[in-house]
Amino acid sequence: MTDFKIEILTADQQEKFRTVHQQLQNDYTSYLDYKLNKLNLPDPTENYLSKNDYLNEEENEWKFMIHRYLRARKWNVTHTLKSIRDTIQWRQENNVDRILLDTPQEDIDLSKQYAPYANHGFTRQHNPIYIEKTGRVKLNKCLERFPLDQLVKGHIYLQEFNCRRARQKSRECGQHVETIVTIMDFDGLELMTGRRALPLLKQILNIDNNHYPERMGQAFLLNTPRFFPVLWNMCKSFVDPVTASKVFVLKKNEEASILLQHIDSNQLPQEYQGTCQSCPTAPNCVPVYELP
Repeated sequence: MTDFKIEILTADQQEKFRTVHQQLQNDYTSYLDYKLNKLNLPDPTENYLSKNDYLNEEENEWKFMIHRYLRARKWNVTHTLKSIRDTIQWRQENNVDRILLDTPQEDIDLSKQYAPYANHGFTRQHNPIYIEKTGRVKLNKCLERFPLDQLVKGHIYLQEFNCRRARQKSRECGQHVETIVTIMDFDGLELMTGRRALPLLKQILNIDNNHYPERMGQAFLLNTPRFFPVLWNMCKSFVDPVTASKVFVLKKNEEASILLQHIDSNQLPQEYQGTCQSCPTAPNCVPVYELP
C-alpha cells in the first residue's frame, strides 16, 4: 500500500493538513480504541504480519481520509474538523463499522431482487466498479416492503463494501485506491418512478456528501430516456458541482468505446460489450428478477 505523502501538497495545504491531523489526534485515538475494543469485531490484526503493521495501515488510511475531507470542504480547516467529528459520531451512533458483519446474506440477496446490481470487477486504475440497472429497480414494491431507513441502510452497506474493496485493492496493487466507479443503466425507467425516487435520492446524496466525500469516481449513465434531462436538472439542485462534473451521460453509439477506455473487457458484463466469464450467473452478470 502506498503511504500518504504530504509533499504532494502545497505549503498552505500542508499547514492545514498538519493542523487538522494534530487537532484530531485524540478523536482518532478514541475512535481506533472503539473499533478495536468495543465493537466485538473479529481481530483485524490477524491478516497482518504484526499489530504494528495493522496500526500503521490504519494511520495511513486516516491521513488519506483527512485529505479527502479537506478537499471536499475546500481546505477550510474549521469545516473539515467538524465534518470528520460528525462522521465519527454518525458511524458510532449507526453502528456502521459492524454493518458488513451484521447484514445477513439473505437480505443482500433479497435486495438484488428489487434493485438489480453487482459489485463487478475493477477499472484499469484499480477502482472498484458498481453496476446498477437503475431502470429496472422495482421502486413501488420496494417502498411498499421496506421502510425508507432500511433502504438508506442498504446504500450504506454498499458504500462500506466498496470502500473495503478499494482498501484491499490498494494493498494488492501497491497504490492508493479510494474512488468507486459507477455504471447506471436507465433502460426501462419511467418518469413517475424517477420522480418518486427523489426523496430517497436526496437522503443518499446527503449521506455521501457528509460521510463519504471524494469517494465517487466517474459515474457512467447508460440508456437514459428522453425525459432524463428533466430528472437530472431536478437532481442538480442538491448535487455538489464537483460531484456533478464526474457524471457522464453516454450516447448509445459511444457507450462501449468509452467504457472500454477505462475498463478491460473481462471486467465488464457481456451486455455492455465486455467478455466477463467469471460471474456465477455469467453472461447475465446483473440478473433482473421477476417478483410476484
